[in-house]
Amino acid sequence: MRHPIPTATLRWDDCSGHCVEFRKPQHHANGLARDRQGRLLSREHGTRRVTRTEYDGRSR
Repeated sequence: MRHPIPTATLRWDDCSGHCVEFRKPQHHANGLARDRQGRLLSREHGTRRVTRTEYDGRSR
């Protein structure tokens, strides 16, 4: 299946039964993982950095 929004990170929404946009722009993020506190870590190919997404959606 081809990714419908190549510039966004999607997540599954159980309530709607659809994928919804979680983070945009995502700078060609791949290598997603969680840290010990459960925050999302992303390796961004486009910006050559690793970011951490906080629970409120902010990226650092």
